[in-house]
Amino acid sequence: MRPYCSLQCSIAQGDISFEPHETVVSMEYLLGLVLALLGGSVKMQDYSDERKSQILDVVKSLAGGFDMDVIFTRTDGFTMTQEWLLLDCLDLNLRHGWIAARDLLTGPEVSFESLTLASNEPGFPHAEEIKNFLRGPQLTPIGLVSLQEDFVENVPCILFWNKHYHTIVMINGVLNSLVTDSNYLETRIVWQTLDGVNGDGVYLDNNFTPVYVGLDAATSVYVMWPKIN
Repeated sequence: MRPYCSLQCSIAQGDISFEPHETVVSMEYLLGLVLALLGGSVKMQDYSDERKSQILDVVKSLAGGFDMDVIFTRTDGFTMTQEWLLLDCLDLNLRHGWIAARDLLTGPEVSFESLTLASNEPGFPHAEEIKNFLRGPQLTPIGLVSLQEDFVENVPCILFWNKHYHTIVMINGVLNSLVTDSNYLETRIVWQTLDGVNGDGVYLDNNFTPVYVGLDAATSVYVMWPKIN
């Protein structure tokens, strides 16, 4: 996870902002914004000094990115790692769409790590099917439906998907992902509808109006973000 990805949701929520002329920002500046948000976090203040130190250590790793351990039965399901605690302190409302069919799971709180270990045990039921699932797409048809049911209108969230973090918002019942590919920087494109598990969808402007003309050849779903210096 990159710091500018973690800040997308905070900016969308209005917690922080950039000046109109700012098109280039440094990594140090972005990390400073994260630390400032943590400084004002009530959740952070409630933790012990040891826990605070662990969370701050995760901040230091933001530039290199980090992964999450999802729970496969609910879109807000993640194990309580130090990485999750950091995002929780930032009030980023982390979600995922990696929901599994119930017959592949052993219980309601099965995580990626625990399911991986179990599937490697001799004679474990559906072991090969489970391994294929763990190697497969991190957004499933069941997960997409679950996201559509769980999201609240006009409330930005962070979607963990394929080891990336996307700012997602539901507008008029439609899920929209913030486009972050610099190829679209000079276009009117800001959002893309999340219509399927492959990430295909209609491009939208800042008013969530479809944009059908002037598109580049770029195909990535990721836009409009200050370049990292």
